[in-house]
Amino acid sequence: MNSLVKTFSIVALLFLFPFFGFSQGSPEPASDPITITITLIVDTENFDPNDLDKSCHFEVKRSDGLKVPLQTGVKLIDFLVKGKVDDEIIWQARPKPGSIGKVNIKKIRYQNGTRIFRKKDHGWFLSKRIKVKALYNSKGRPDYKYDLRFKIKKAGKANGKYTIDPKMKIMPR
Repeated sequence: MNSLVKTFSIVALLFLFPFFGFSQGSPEPASDPITITITLIVDTENFDPNDLDKSCHFEVKRSDGLKVPLQTGVKLIDFLVKGKVDDEIIWQARPKPGSIGKVNIKKIRYQNGTRIFRKKDHGWFLSKRIKVKALYNSKGRPDYKYDLRFKIKKAGKANGKYTIDPKMKIMPR
């Protein structure tokens, strides 16, 4: 009888051990790539080409619905967007509500830091918005710093071409 109880206990343990012995929770599934839309908002009515921080700000929206807080009071040069490898990044621009004219993103150009896109330059003279897929991560390395070139037209004294140099950090998926 004693050996029967031992045998049953061993068989039961061997059968149940995989279910309870290693139950550390399932790993978090890899998140699907998302689209991150970065919109440059320009106050063309009160535009100051010598102080773009007073005339421009960014809004960021993610396709997964995660809220991205407005970075108010942050200098444009310190503006940082975070994403993951395979995320699609879209840059676009528009005038502040109530402002006149049109604002278009013309070019995204690599400046320094860790490259996260295949090419150094994106966009061309007819561009209104630019869409690029993040291919490489910058974890533990310097942020991707780039020139964002935009053009204002049909806005009187604000008309012209301007450059802002924000940053981006891409993490592994």
